[in-house]
Amino acid sequence: MVSGRKCTLDDMRIHKMQELRQEELPGPTVKERPRVIEPCDFMFRYVFGEFCGTLILTFFGGYFLQFYTHNSTVAVISMGCVRYVLMNLFGQICDAEFNPAISLGKLFCLKRPVFVGLSIIGSQMFGAFIGQVLHSVIQIIPSSNTTINETVMSFELTLSLEVVNMALSCEGGNTTRTNGNMARTLSQSLVAAIWKQEHAFRHLDAVGAATVMTPLLGAAIFWIMNSVKEMADADRDSVA
Repeated sequence: MVSGRKCTLDDMRIHKMQELRQEELPGPTVKERPRVIEPCDFMFRYVFGEFCGTLILTFFGGYFLQFYTHNSTVAVISMGCVRYVLMNLFGQICDAEFNPAISLGKLFCLKRPVFVGLSIIGSQMFGAFIGQVLHSVIQIIPSSNTTINETVMSFELTLSLEVVNMALSCEGGNTTRTNGNMARTLSQSLVAAIWKQEHAFRHLDAVGAATVMTPLLGAAIFWIMNSVKEMADADRDSVA
């Protein structure tokens, strides 16, 4: 009898502890907690990401503005495509702003500490300076050769827009169950409008080469983005 009573008391005690555990309010998850930025994490993620992204964007931006002086629309679209790729590449390690005006606005709105905001702005300005220096030093194609410039423009425009179209189509196809969406239709119409300013099938070799390279480049970008995402998820899981 004593042994049975002791066993019953132990069972009741265990059952009571289980009830208390179930009644405890779950603590905030990792996503709900305000993120504490460690010094090393800040230096290698925020500052380095903003520096590299702004450097690349400034370098290619100067390149586009140099060779697309006769058509500012092409330069803006090309820079937007580069920014789209950079935001997906660096978005997992930093805020991917690449613009001191945006960072300064967040600082004025008190959305981040003053030291962090000023450091990010400093890294962006330094990256823009280095990117502009590299653009001035490295001359990829002589600007005097207009035929090469026009061919390169057609190739880059087709390649960049088709890569973005493919990404948007894959993303939108999950919802619409189609191979296209409004963004794809709009960009194709824009390409057609730009080409109508010249001969109908001018630079067809460049367009064909861009069409062939699109799936290869898109697959490479997709692999890089997934690799970065998996690394970020692994880091979050290890912290949790």
